[in-house]
Amino acid sequence: MVAALLVHELLLSATLQLVGQHSSIVFGQEDSGPRLSATCGTGAPGIALVTPTEVDVSIPGNITVHFKNVATSCNNVPSSTPCVHDYDAFPALFWCRFSGATGDAVTGPFKASTELVEKHGVQLGLRVLMDCPQPSIAEVIAASGYTGDGSTKHLNLTVAYGPSVSDATTIPLDGPGTNRVAFVNLPHPPSQPPAAPPPSPSHPPGSPPPRIPPPASPATWGPAVLYSSPSSWNGHWDTAQDFCQTQGMDICPYEELCPGGRTVDSTLGQLSSDQWVAVTNQLGNKDFVQIGTRTSPRDDCCTVTDDSCHGGQGSEYEGWGSQRSYNAHIVCC
Repeated sequence: MVAALLVHELLLSATLQLVGQHSSIVFGQEDSGPRLSATCGTGAPGIALVTPTEVDVSIPGNITVHFKNVATSCNNVPSSTPCVHDYDAFPALFWCRFSGATGDAVTGPFKASTELVEKHGVQLGLRVLMDCPQPSIAEVIAASGYTGDGSTKHLNLTVAYGPSVSDATTIPLDGPGTNRVAFVNLPHPPSQPPAAPPPSPSHPPGSPPPRIPPPASPATWGPAVLYSSPSSWNGHWDTAQDFCQTQGMDICPYEELCPGGRTVDSTLGQLSSDQWVAVTNQLGNKDFVQIGTRTSPRDDCCTVTDDSCHGGQGSEYEGWGSQRSYNAHIVCC
């Protein structure tokens, strides 16, 4: 009787240890019996740091996000929880956002990956990483408010997880590192043309009159400037023109923004997402032109009214409406 009580007490105080992330207790048959499992709290997903924290805008590359508390597998993980997908058919759900003083540059979606951590030949576990493409020079200028003074500009890199940018949940910075990235070697504006020479003195009496110079050629357009569209932007061509005029400029002619024509990058380069901006087309009508990655890279500098590009919309196109994912910028000349 005493022995039975001792055994009973030992059973009451026993500890059952499950080893492994997906361990469980199965009652009955493996494939059909009840299953008891438990998970350990690991904290909310966060960004530990990003590398590198300084990039040269003239050298394209990636910025790597180092995550913490992001599941290394999506097995048995809720669909809204950030995780590393185990097979190629699963959609990419991570979005990169570079935020600055005057706007954002968003790219994606992407997939995260795992990397084995080893030290002295001992496998310590898996880390979760993701590469965010470095934003273009035009996107850095638009998001940072760079004025052409040669200064270094900084953008904060955050990541969101979800089926679209608007439905994604932000994964915040959770140290010990930083998510602030410095962009160096931004271009200076072109130098000013030399001043006109002083007028010639009056010709002496009896001498032939001086030659009258030909009329000056019409003024050329200034360089195209990329702006993040303001919150009041409704996606219409007329509203873009109103915005440019508040900057002392106008909507760019197609030839100024795309001197190389169809399939050649614009003078602003290629933005890192599907982006259309308002222009005046070659007929002098309202139009929108692709300066992003739609069917990259062969749709560069195609217009909405071009039959071979966007199905044709007549000879004039007023605008996309408020779909900011497609027209998040305004370009003025």
